[in-house]
Amino acid sequence: MEFYHLRSFVVVAETGNLTKAAKQLFTTPPAVSAHIRALEDELKTNLFERTSKGMRLTPKGEQLRLQAQKTLDSARDMVNLAVANAEQIIGTFKLGLNREASTLRVAELVNALINHCPGIELELHALNTGQILEKVTKGELDGGFVYGDGVPALCHIELAQQAITTIVPTSFDVSTVHSVYDLAELPWISVGEHCPFDAALKKKVNQPVKSQVQSTDNASRASLVANGVGVSFIELDVAQVMVAAKQAQRLTLLDFELPLNLVAKSSALNNPVVKAVLKELGAVWQVVISKHKEAN
Repeated sequence: MEFYHLRSFVVVAETGNLTKAAKQLFTTPPAVSAHIRALEDELKTNLFERTSKGMRLTPKGEQLRLQAQKTLDSARDMVNLAVANAEQIIGTFKLGLNREASTLRVAELVNALINHCPGIELELHALNTGQILEKVTKGELDGGFVYGDGVPALCHIELAQQAITTIVPTSFDVSTVHSVYDLAELPWISVGEHCPFDAALKKKVNQPVKSQVQSTDNASRASLVANGVGVSFIELDVAQVMVAAKQAQRLTLLDFELPLNLVAKSSALNNPVVKAVLKELGAVWQVVISKHKEAN
């Protein structure tokens, strides 16, 4: 079994298209197709269904894709373990962002990697906390920024405390809100996907709330509030900008704080790429990455 056959298999699975895969692999579609057929012959199973829309993994192909990726990762790790310094480490780090890249100092991280670890490519994924925790646990992301504690098998490193507040439309009469129970009657824009914002709302109000709209990203929730659709939790710094621009009003009855954590899989902490990226993140955020803890 050839490694370049596995690489072609993984890239075709990711792109679902022979032409796109060939571009990524700097080869031709017929060559990639030949790699796939050779691998299918060797494994004696069909990895893809060929359709008019492209290449779709078979159930068996889906199972084998994960194993193929692990095999390629292991080979890469072997190379990285043999190198003498961080400048020679080669690989991709998939990082989940739970809010704006500028707030999470991603530009500073990119510059640090360019200067100290030029062989590491950063792949960014904008998701919410719940999605990031799930994908890091499954190994689909190498790490991510999240609010609140992580989950078992993940280590989490506290970077900062994030203040959370409530924003309401400018058309809303805030003088009618006297208690948290009044807030519970308002139409809330929830986050879903196991986000700690929703958990905090449920805990603070301690009664069912109205929620007809769910949005996993800040920009959408902010826009919905600005357009009078409903009420939402949002980071204090975002709320202050919106209030100053007269796009929303702020209510403080439910204000709280959550830790902003960096999470990574505990079992991957010795991976050279993961270790190098965490080191640079620690420098950017001025925290000691070696002092981490697992979630309860």
